Amino acid sequence: MKTRTDKTIPTIIISYGLFFIIVLLVVSNFKLTTFSIWWTGFWSLIVLFGFWKIESFEIRENGLTKTNFFGLFQRTVNLEKLIRYDKKVIDTDYSKNPINIVKWFSKDNRYLIFRQITILTEGSGKMTIDERTVNKEDFNKLFAKIKGHKNN
Repeated sequence: MKTRTDKTIPTIIISYGLFFIIVLLVVSNFKLTTFSIWWTGFWSLIVLFGFWKIESFEIRENGLTKTNFFGLFQRTVNLEKLIRYDKKVIDTDYSKNPINIVKWFSKDNRYLIFRQITILTEGSGKMTIDERTVNKEDFNKLFAKIKGHKNN
């Protein structure tokens, strides 16, 4: 089973980064000062972080593989060696976080109140699955499979 990627959050991150880079370059007539180099570097890192958040997950037999940055980076954990998993609900609703910009771009409440699963396995460390970066139905299927491995 391979999950479908939800690109809403990465698109917002990349758009903001590019916006602030382009505004600076236009305002400064492409004359780079020390400040503008630092500014462009910082926002370039934000853009790269947005590309990093384009992630997908795949379960093959007993391995869960997380792929980031268009498949350039992959990490696999063995679900047979699952010690525990933690599911927590994170609430960043507008009343608790009034500067949350995601509300401006999406009416879907799952970007404000979302679930995260942290998997801890023997030997291969831990992996975090964020509901905001995976299709909702795929996230539920993925969670059910992880739960099934823990119950075995």
